[in-house]
Amino acid sequence: MSLPEFQAKILPLKDKLFRVSMGVTGDREEAEDIVQEVMMRIWERRESWGEIGNLQGYCIRMARNMSIDRTRSKGGRESGLDRAGEIPSGDRTPDQNLERREALESAGRFIESLPEKQRTALRLREIEDMSYLEIAASMEIPMDQVKIALYRARTALKNALLKLESYGLR
Repeated sequence: MSLPEFQAKILPLKDKLFRVSMGVTGDREEAEDIVQEVMMRIWERRESWGEIGNLQGYCIRMARNMSIDRTRSKGGRESGLDRAGEIPSGDRTPDQNLERREALESAGRFIESLPEKQRTALRLREIEDMSYLEIAASMEIPMDQVKIALYRARTALKNALLKLESYGLR
């Protein structure tokens, strides 16, 4: 593999790899370091790219696994919530902005509390817009487990949001 092929096939994945790493680690600097390390490892293995069936899935899996390893080595998981206040407000009133921010923060906290497999599957599907097959390859699990993880994550999120809306509980 040459430099132009690397630039065409691998560099466009850096934002996706960052989001995957950020979702697992919750630490922006750590996620950036992981993306850089993934890029370096992929470049070092450029001669064996032909043996890898799904290069994108391979890179995502590597970023995810490295993120999990680093998080475990630190002894826990930090909060990786995106700041809901950074979402453009548009034409909403200040009250509507506050309600939206609080709802997004609550949903974000709940997503962060999901088991790692459900959280990762949900992010890959809903944020990265990956297919079930791509998620299964990236997470190295059967497609049935992807479907189960997504179903459980969506059901739990729906129930939490309904509970929040009905009772105002956070």
